Amino acid sequence: MSPTLVDTALAQEGCLSNREIQAAISEGRLAPLGQVMASAGVSAKPLDPVRVCGSGGSYYYELNVIDQSGATQSLRLNAGGR
Repeated sequence: MSPTLVDTALAQEGCLSNREIQAAISEGRLAPLGQVMASAGVSAKPLDPVRVCGSGGSYYYELNVIDQSGATQSLRLNAGGR
């Protein structure tokens, strides 16, 4: 996928496809999920699906996680790039 297509996707609000997410991470426009979770102090395991969606000009990982006790939680974490 070309950077131009990713630039267009990031400029619009909405959710990105998996291909767009991977391209944006490769280009440094979004931080990898593991890095974002570690920075937020989240140690629970992410459950599929993980989405990246825009809101107010910023992009966020929207995901559910499960901790060691089996409790689940919905999270919204800033997906800002490097």
